[in-house]
Amino acid sequence: MRKIHINSNLKRLFLSVHYWLFISLIFILAIFIFHNHLNHTNSTLTFVIIVLILIVLSLFVTIFILTSNLEPIDVGDDKVKSIIDTIPVALNIIEPKNLTIEYANKQCISLFGFETFEEYKGNFKKLFPEKQTNGKKSEKLSHFYNQEALEKGRSEFEWLHLNKDGEPIHCNIVLMRIYMGKEYKLITYIEDLRDQDAALIDDLTGAYNRRFLYQVFKKQLPYLEREKKKASFILLDIDHFKDINDTHGHLSGDEVLKTMAANIRTTLSLEHTFIRYGGEEFAVFLPDTDEKKAKEIATELKVIIANIPIYANGNLIKITCSFGVYTHDYGTNKEGTVEYSRYIDYADRALYEAKKTGRNKVVVYRPPK
Repeated sequence: MRKIHINSNLKRLFLSVHYWLFISLIFILAIFIFHNHLNHTNSTLTFVIIVLILIVLSLFVTIFILTSNLEPIDVGDDKVKSIIDTIPVALNIIEPKNLTIEYANKQCISLFGFETFEEYKGNFKKLFPEKQTNGKKSEKLSHFYNQEALEKGRSEFEWLHLNKDGEPIHCNIVLMRIYMGKEYKLITYIEDLRDQDAALIDDLTGAYNRRFLYQVFKKQLPYLEREKKKASFILLDIDHFKDINDTHGHLSGDEVLKTMAANIRTTLSLEHTFIRYGGEEFAVFLPDTDEKKAKEIATELKVIIANIPIYANGNLIKITCSFGVYTHDYGTNKEGTVEYSRYIDYADRALYEAKKTGRNKVVVYRPPK
């Protein structure tokens, strides 16, 4: 037997009409009974039976409407594709259980650097980094947002994607639940935030600026506190940088900053936030990272920086850096909310100690208990 499909707007209209019909019948029945009680007539039973029959019929129709399907949409239909392609933002349709792509518009395909839908679909899962900027695994976090959209109808969040060449794309994602071909699918609206990010990036080094660091703190610290995670913060400063400027000139100093920053960026993971904090001072925020791992990362950076060959105006310039590290454990925190200023203050104390005790070293700050 062929199943009947009813348009969703028509379905809502039927349900609304039957709801008010039911209420009206009850109201009329009450008035009729009261009227007949005053006039001592015996036609009440007949009227009650008629009304009950109408109510039963109304309930049958309502049940039929509730159990019928919404009108299905075929994603392969050329008309639907042409409509999707006219939307001026990147959009795709995914099957949420297996995270597979069913369709993507031209804006979405080009955003990730592909030319055809087949190429985009075949590489879709490669566009997810292992972890997001908050340190959580992309696969686990994606499943959470998909479930939220399926249950609530909508989910919105910021996301880090990769393009065809593995370069990061900072996005705002809106997931919308729709019913298509007898099952729920998710339409994904993808907004490219890189133009907005440009105001948060240091022009010289390509690292994020201090303003971006404060945004990261504001977004991530509440999550880290709620989940009882650890987070680490590294401050690093180029040793004797003033001497480089005085000896080789400020243009050579700029070349040192650019070369060092490029090497640091390629060493860090995508979930780590690399900041030019000011002048020759840089910072790294590491969510979900304990003290041991943070110290290992700082030590690795120290070794890499000390071995970078930097050429400026025909001169080979060798540099070293001093590092200050601070880790906060929200699992053992008994002080309530911890302000971001503590990360900066304690890492700065460790950096000062590293400078004071010989430079080109890593010092970890541990607050007195």
